[in-house]
Amino acid sequence: MTANSQSTADVIDAMRTTLNQGIVQLHHDHHQTHSATRKQVSIGLVRMANIKPLIAVAQRLLSQAAPEQYRLHFCVYHSQHPLLVRSEMEKQLDAALNRNDENQLWQQATIQSALQYPEPNQVFIVFATAVAEVGRDHDYDWAIAEPSSMRSLIQLAGRIQRHRQRVPNSPNLLILNQNYKALKGDEVAYSMPGFESTKFKLASKDLNEILLPEQYQQISATPRIAPRRSLDAAHNLVDLEHKHLAARLFGRDQTAEHARLWWGWRLNGARNPSWCAELQRRMPFRKSGKDDAFVLLLDEEGETPQFNLRHEKTGS
Repeated sequence: MTANSQSTADVIDAMRTTLNQGIVQLHHDHHQTHSATRKQVSIGLVRMANIKPLIAVAQRLLSQAAPEQYRLHFCVYHSQHPLLVRSEMEKQLDAALNRNDENQLWQQATIQSALQYPEPNQVFIVFATAVAEVGRDHDYDWAIAEPSSMRSLIQLAGRIQRHRQRVPNSPNLLILNQNYKALKGDEVAYSMPGFESTKFKLASKDLNEILLPEQYQQISATPRIAPRRSLDAAHNLVDLEHKHLAARLFGRDQTAEHARLWWGWRLNGARNPSWCAELQRRMPFRKSGKDDAFVLLLDEEGETPQFNLRHEKTGS
């Protein structure tokens, strides 16, 4: 995948074109056929690293006409939905993506409704960030990944054929050779999420050059568990993750702030467990600001509930 320029519009358009081709191919190879109507249905996951590019790509796909004889159904799933919306979304996804009984798919109201449309190909696409990789027992037919780390690819692969465990005849996971940040020309592309940084920088942003075929053609957890004897962090994404993790844990490569300061070293003659909290403070899981919450409040029994705005910053 390449873009005509590093402008946001060209990058989003390049991703749209590539995803559109991948969706059609993966649906063709990994659909289920409804016995009565002979219509073909598949549920796929497009995993992207960050919310804003995710929404932009989904909007661009929604704005174009679907391929002939195809109807595309979209679900945009990320962590910043209001909790009530996200809860309802996850409830429907949990039901549709429970594939322990393959025939259960046809009992879902959403699928039954889709079968009423005339198009023979009904494709359900979940556009999601990393929220889809962990914590949900979902079984997708196929997936497309915007890369950020090998760990992420392993987690995503575990959501394809999770319940049915059928060996595919063709690839059911496509990996983009570059991510959004790389196409934009960012110096550090595989970060937040990912392990690349200004100190641990990759020489290339193209996965064809920073992953070996055996590291992605049949994805397993082995590359992340067993490091290679000789690590080349500048030229291999998996090696980069091992080296960065070792630096954070054990202080290698002159990393001043690392976890071993808590359990292994003595500072001023004594162990210093406060380092554990300090590392968490300096490297939080995500950068988040104060939120404003809308609350449906019932002051007295029998009264009509009213929406109230609560400012998290002030508490009022």
